[in-house]
Amino acid sequence: MNKYLAEAQAMYEELLANRHYLHQHAEIMDELPVTTAFVKEKLTEYGIEFEEISKSTEFKNIYPKYRKII
Repeated sequence: MNKYLAEAQAMYEELLANRHYLHQHAEIMDELPVTTAFVKEKLTEYGIEFEEISKSTEFKNIYPKYRKII
């Protein structure tokens, strides 16, 4: 099996759960406190370095290794 396909399949349940969480806690306009907190928590959990540049979901300096994924 393709290495990337295997990795994607291993992540499927978690990604699905993340998607469901974000859809259940939908936010509109520029104020996204729940979404921002969730993204920050997940980036930290995954060991991805970032710098928040606004109160919304805008981040910079995400660890270069993951730039193509996010």
